[in-house]
Amino acid sequence: VTRALADELQGAEIVEMHFRRVASGAPRDAALREPRADALLNLAVHDIDLAAYLSGDRVTLSSARENGLVCAVDLVGKKGWRAAIEAGRVTENPERTIVVDTPSTTYRGDLRNGTLVAIDRATSVERKIALEKEEPLLAQAAAVAAAFRGEKQALASGEDGARAVAIAEQAL
Repeated sequence: VTRALADELQGAEIVEMHFRRVASGAPRDAALREPRADALLNLAVHDIDLAAYLSGDRVTLSSARENGLVCAVDLVGKKGWRAAIEAGRVTENPERTIVVDTPSTTYRGDLRNGTLVAIDRATSVERKIALEKEEPLLAQAAAVAAAFRGEKQALASGEDGARAVAIAEQAL
């Protein structure tokens, strides 16, 4: 979903992004069992990184707050877009969604179900976007291996990840 969305967004102006990552089960790391730390450092950090990747822009924390079992993080990009991330753990109904608005199109992706649609904002006409059927972790490992071999540039660098962690820690 994310790679197809990135392809769709090439050259587009992003206005807003909304990420929702609600997982089930307890975090593996005992140090991150405190709900806010878990939501930010185990879950939201990935969407902070994803916002930077999709926008090709530097991300800054605008605000952070708790909303029950879910933490909310608001981001802004240097190019003027805004992003809202909701992350937390629940006992049922896990969710992993992304919505990206451009001036002409709203993209809605469901990463758990592997679907992505584009909705024309003027006509409300929906277009299903075809996705490659592959296991996400295997695709990620193949991309990292290709970067190590010098065949492709890494989609996200260690610096990108460190920036995302720094923003998540700032939100604590």
